[in-house]
Amino acid sequence: MIYVILGTTASGKTDLALKLARRYNMPLIGCDAFQIYKELIKGSAVPSEDELEGIKHHLISDHSIKSPINIADYQRECRKILDEYLKLGQDVIMCGGSFLYAKSALFSYEFPKESSSESFDELDNDELYSMLIKLDPSSSEKIHKNNRKRVIRAIINAKNNNKRSQTNDKLIYPAKFFAIDIAKEENEQNIVLRTEKMFDNGFVDEVKELIKDEKNFTTALEAIGYKQIIEGLKNGDTEEEMKNLTIIKTRQYAKRQRTFLRHQFENINILKSEDIERLIDNHQMMKKRTELALGKEKYTKIINQNVLICGIGGVGATLCEALCRLGVMKITIIDFDVVSASNLNRQILYDVNDIGTNKVDAAKEKLLKINPLIEVNCIKQKIDSN
Repeated sequence: MIYVILGTTASGKTDLALKLARRYNMPLIGCDAFQIYKELIKGSAVPSEDELEGIKHHLISDHSIKSPINIADYQRECRKILDEYLKLGQDVIMCGGSFLYAKSALFSYEFPKESSSESFDELDNDELYSMLIKLDPSSSEKIHKNNRKRVIRAIINAKNNNKRSQTNDKLIYPAKFFAIDIAKEENEQNIVLRTEKMFDNGFVDEVKELIKDEKNFTTALEAIGYKQIIEGLKNGDTEEEMKNLTIIKTRQYAKRQRTFLRHQFENINILKSEDIERLIDNHQMMKKRTELALGKEKYTKIINQNVLICGIGGVGATLCEALCRLGVMKITIIDFDVVSASNLNRQILYDVNDIGTNKVDAAKEKLLKINPLIEVNCIKQKIDSN
C-alpha cells in the first residue's frame, strides 16, 4: 500500500509523513519539484538530515540543480522505486507539495514526445496562443496566453493528438490519498512563520552562494523564494522586501494547491492530521493481524485484489464482512434488493436500522465502519442468468 500524504505548503504534511515512516519502518518517497535538489536547503522546507536519520528515503535531496529533472523523469524514477518496494510487499509513504508529480507517478499518465525539429522561439506569445486556439480551443480557454511554457506544451499535445483523456486518470498503483485539513488562516500564519525562519537561517546567503555558479541557473531556481531573492538582489531590494514578496507568492501558491486538491483527486481523505494518523495506524494494525494469520505472501496477494460479490444475502453478506476484516481494499457488490425484517435472522451484516435500505448501500456503510480506507463499489442490479 502507498499512503500518499498531501496538503498545502506549511500544512504539516512532512512532519506527519516522517512520524509514520519512522513508526512503521516505511520508506519515504518525496513528490516535490524542488525538495528533490540537494542544493536547495534553506528555502525548500526539505527535511533535515537529522529528521531523515534512520528513514529510507528517495527523491529527496538526491539530485543536483545542475542537472534538473522534469516531471517525466520523476515519473520514471518514482515508478521504478515503487515497483521494487511493492514486489517485496513493502508499504510506502509518499509526501510532497507537487501534486502533479504524485499524479504522474501513480496514474496512467503518458507524456507526449516533443519534436526536436520544431522550434517556437520565433513566435511571440500572441502568435503561439492563436495557434493553440486553432488546434485545441478547449485547452486555450484554461491557459493564459502569457503562460508561454504551458501554451507550447498544449500545442505539442494537440499536434501529437495526445490530449489529456480519461485514461490519464486511471490509478495504476495501490494507493490511498490523504490531504491535511487546515484552516486557511492557520495555514497563512504558518507560511509567515516558516518564511521568517527561512530568512533568519540564512536563506539569502544560500541564494547568493548559488548564483555565483552560472551552471546553477536552471529551472530549479524558479522555486518560490529563490526567484524572489534573485530578482530582489538584482533590483537592490531589502531583505524585508524580498521576504514579504516570498510570503505573498507562497500564499498564492497555497491557494492554487487547495483548488488542485479539491478537483484533481477523487476519493481523497481530507482530514485533520491526527485523524489521518489514526486511520493509517488502524490500517497497519489490521495488516499485521492478517499477516500473522495468513502469512505475508498470502496477504500481499489478497490486499490489492478487486473482489466481486454477486448477491449479498446470507453468504454474500458474511463474505463481504470477512474479506473487509482480512484487509481486502476493493470490493464490488451487486444486489437489487432492500433489507427486510426477515433478513436480520440470517444476514449478520445488517441490523434493524437498515430495514428498507438498499442492501448494497447498507453493506457499504458497514464496511466503511470496519475499514474507512476500503473502496466499495455498489451496483444496484438484479442478477439473472445473463
